[in-house]
Amino acid sequence: MIPLPSSKTVLRCMRENGWTRRWGPSHPTEGQNRAERRREQREVRSYEACYVHALWVSPAAETFAHRVQAMITQGGFAMITGDPGQGKSKTLQWIAKRLGTIPDIAIGVMERPQSHLADFYRELGEIFGVGLTPLNRYGSFTALRAKWKTHCLSTLARPILLIDEAQEVSSACLTELRLLQSVCFDSDSLLFTILCGDERLPDRFHTSELLPLGSRIRARLHMAPFSGTASGIPQFRPRTGRSSPTDDSRTDPNPGRALLKQLARPQPDGC
Repeated sequence: MIPLPSSKTVLRCMRENGWTRRWGPSHPTEGQNRAERRREQREVRSYEACYVHALWVSPAAETFAHRVQAMITQGGFAMITGDPGQGKSKTLQWIAKRLGTIPDIAIGVMERPQSHLADFYRELGEIFGVGLTPLNRYGSFTALRAKWKTHCLSTLARPILLIDEAQEVSSACLTELRLLQSVCFDSDSLLFTILCGDERLPDRFHTSELLPLGSRIRARLHMAPFSGTASGIPQFRPRTGRSSPTDDSRTDPNPGRALLKQLARPQPDGC
């Protein structure tokens, strides 16, 4: 007797062959059709949230991640910068995934970096599970530091705060964060903060207001476009044309020109 397939197998087969019902308007308008075409042409990046481990990581990011792991027991600041579209947020997400594998580590992500000082304290309290009263600034200050001190004593590691789009954080909040995590006359730190932003972020640390914070950044990663000779890139570049001992594409730095030379050669009859 042939065993019957499971319901999941049947459902997967129906989805692969397009036998499932697609919910949508029976008579879509022209605007709905245009919106559907735009959605299909839009870049889909949701898979990266589930498969962060499958993203290719540059050697510089790998070295930065090792430095970040070494700084967990010391605290301080680290920074990731670069132009838009260079993979800063994906690198920060990959680092968060990597740090999440370490047991007993508290990792918080700031979702609203453009907040004012009162909302900044509210979000910090929500991230680390501390009930804060923004009107009582000193009470919020001491409550957060007590929470972080308890975490440091119990795990021998600093809690981690990740801030994406850090160029939007106000100077008052950055200064408050520096004073908040500083302890023992600025010889130790109760928190490890990783800032991620575009090229405006390092420029702000040259101002007199944020110069003390800029001098405390111990690890930096600058995301830049990869060239054809970068480490790890040549093996992904496809080789075009016919390969022969005298193939110009092996020595020509311009593979497109080598392809044109290959196509310009006279072909024998019947080809």
